[in-house]
Amino acid sequence: KIYMEANKAQSTSLGLIKHLATDINSPVFIRTLLASSRSFKDSVALNKELNQDAKELLISTPMPKFIYVTEVSTKQQLLDKKAMGMVILDATEPQGTGIIAAMLGGRFLAHNLTSLTAIDLNLSPFSNYQSNLR
Repeated sequence: KIYMEANKAQSTSLGLIKHLATDINSPVFIRTLLASSRSFKDSVALNKELNQDAKELLISTPMPKFIYVTEVSTKQQLLDKKAMGMVILDATEPQGTGIIAAMLGGRFLAHNLTSLTAIDLNLSPFSNYQSNLR
């Protein structure tokens, strides 16, 4: 069951992006999609432009059945169907922020029940997610 409203997912993601994207000097565009974690992880595994470390971190992160994926792109990246980062939220979370993970500004953050893990990550623009729920 999906409890988190799309507007809450966008505002939560935007707050986290503003906190993480301190070194980005150009305007950014965000795109928020509802997805099943299974189809999202499949697309991550098949994304040829996403580096292996990022793939392994995303695929190994525990996720509920439904998630919100918010991608961060410059205008040109958006036109090229690419992203420079993302925020993943738990769409089934009725309370709290629902933050699962974020990749942006050379960092990967993962939140579990007891702690927040931060890992340095060399991230280049990658193909955006194309298989959201319809």
